[in-house]
Amino acid sequence: QQQQQHQNIDIIDEAFEVAELLHDSLFPLQNCSGMLLIKEAQQTQSAIFSMCERYWHGNFEDREQLVTQLIPLLLVKSLDDTAQKNDVKRLYSIRHAIDLLDFEDESSIASLKMH
Repeated sequence: QQQQQHQNIDIIDEAFEVAELLHDSLFPLQNCSGMLLIKEAQQTQSAIFSMCERYWHGNFEDREQLVTQLIPLLLVKSLDDTAQKNDVKRLYSIRHAIDLLDFEDESSIASLKMH
């Protein structure tokens, strides 16, 4: 068996800043209302989910900063009555990121309690 290396990949600051801005918009997108806005917000949110997941799986530097909103939203989505198998698979694929949440620190898991 080959041992997988876990070396972080550097990324230019500007790209990380854009990724961080998009990640930070996940919770506000979750709270959009209005029929047209909901569909657009869901499509946008899905694209940002994919970006955050690629960043996590790509082992980029500071990747842990792009899962703090992703984890609770994927968890809520996976537990919803309308959840698809793919929703659960997405959450499972980033399961190691859950270790980044500090369950002793209320501020670290506050977003989990809100949804």
